[in-house]
Amino acid sequence: MKKFWIIVLASVLILTGCSQEDKKVNDTTIVENTSNQLSEKEAVKYAKDIQKIMVETYKGINSLENFKFIFEDGKNGIDITVESDWTTIRKPEENPILLGMKEEVEKLKDATKKKMAEDFIEDFRKEFEGEYQTTQRIEEKLILEKRDSKEGEYEVFYPEEINGKITLYPMKEYYDENFKEDFEQRKELGRTTLLERLELEDK
Repeated sequence: MKKFWIIVLASVLILTGCSQEDKKVNDTTIVENTSNQLSEKEAVKYAKDIQKIMVETYKGINSLENFKFIFEDGKNGIDITVESDWTTIRKPEENPILLGMKEEVEKLKDATKKKMAEDFIEDFRKEFEGEYQTTQRIEEKLILEKRDSKEGEYEVFYPEEINGKITLYPMKEYYDENFKEDFEQRKELGRTTLLERLELEDK
């Protein structure tokens, strides 16, 4: 069994941006490699690539730290288990859903509806407030498969399971499409959610 520790110091600044606050972060990443197909050096490389994608995807929303990667030989490639501590760092009032709701409130003329909308927004704010600066240990499953075009090289895939069927998607593409926040789209969700709630109250 190959087990080793790597201390990611310089790369953390690249992964998390360059603000003064981010420069204070020293992230320790653990890599455990039991695969017979990967060298320790290769495992470190893929761990860094995966960590970079994850950190950049949630930048400004969640701070991801204390990563642990486990590489194991699987049925169709190399199975990867990724564990990390997720801390919600975005303030509730900066959430695009709330911003969209507040923009919609400004358009309301009816005082009763406006008060109702403000109360609804406050309920949402309290919910987001409960998540602010909380930390969870989250586990992610990924798969490394050999690339057809490049012998000896692998690509990281995200396995999506629907009704017992697993489909593999390139990790970066899947994260960009499904996990990376579209700020304006979230604001629009806030607007429509508020309007739908007001319509229900009218019935």
